[in-house]
Amino acid sequence: MQSPAVKLIQNKKVKFADKCAVKLAQKVGSELIKIGRSTYKTSDGKKGYVLTTSKAYKQGNRDKYWFAYRKNPLEDLKSCEELYVVYGCKDESTMVCLPVSVIEEHIDALNISKDDDGKITHWHMVFFNDQSSHMTWLLSKPDVREISIDKFIM
Repeated sequence: MQSPAVKLIQNKKVKFADKCAVKLAQKVGSELIKIGRSTYKTSDGKKGYVLTTSKAYKQGNRDKYWFAYRKNPLEDLKSCEELYVVYGCKDESTMVCLPVSVIEEHIDALNISKDDDGKITHWHMVFFNDQSSHMTWLLSKPDVREISIDKFIM
């Protein structure tokens, strides 16, 4: 008999983000409790995850993924000891799990979008995946550069 998680993954109508949530639960070895639209906590409440997804955009011989990093979803998880953003890249087989502390460490190197009042709405997170599955994160300021995120691939 198949587990509900396996049945969920095999259902073609299931959203990409839901498939990523199932894989995340398997990887962290804990049941995940859905808190908000894109936020999850481990059953012990110690780890919190924001889950976001992107389709692949071809750029040369690499796949490019674009995400918006927003701080609002983190409010749902403020009681957690550890915070992560999980980026689903094209499908649930490629996921990057970045600690929020790592994102915040590089936040000044990211491009931003602002609302009409000049307030930052989100930061641009851009990842590249080459043909050998090496993944990098594009940092745009002060100079454009890429840093490896291979150690964060799930």
